[in-house]
Amino acid sequence: AKTGVIDYLKNCIPNQSAVAVHFMNTYSWNTTLRSDLPQLGADIQQAELKSGATPFFNTLKKALEATTRSTRMVVFTDGSPTDWLNAEGEDEVIGYWANTNADKWIFSADIIVKISKSQQPEIPIDMVFFGIAEWSQREMNLLKYLSEKTGGFFLHFDPAKPNIWKQLKYLAPVNRLALTDGAFRAKVERGE
Repeated sequence: AKTGVIDYLKNCIPNQSAVAVHFMNTYSWNTTLRSDLPQLGADIQQAELKSGATPFFNTLKKALEATTRSTRMVVFTDGSPTDWLNAEGEDEVIGYWANTNADKWIFSADIIVKISKSQQPEIPIDMVFFGIAEWSQREMNLLKYLSEKTGGFFLHFDPAKPNIWKQLKYLAPVNRLALTDGAFRAKVERGE
């Protein structure tokens, strides 16, 4: 997570881009928009991150609501959501391996889509999944759904492939137009 975020930041133009970073398991780390990206990268490098559950929907909701001036959200994840949002948009944690109900994922994703579309301007959400496709089809389908519904991009990276971290530069504002070409996006995912 740290490597991916730092490589993304390296490809954003300092003092012309502002970034807020929200790690899903490290609630004390969530930041507001910052434009000193080299310093933000250094702070991330020093951060002590926790592992474990993935409060995916709750973190996305909080990030969307906390960063009212966002123009795009980029989400890096390697896990399955371990929470969902109820009809009022409140978080309900379901436990580490209790994520068997895909309908609750889509219901929660629809709440996130509604929040992203209610912002002015609407906030597209790019989803970047790090994992092995054969084991993570449900997670990848969820992330594709969210990115498509919000006008963002979905990228899948197998962490065992070389050079994937370098490919994150295409998510940066100055390079992202290249991702509109599906064939090019596939090459990026392969690390080419």
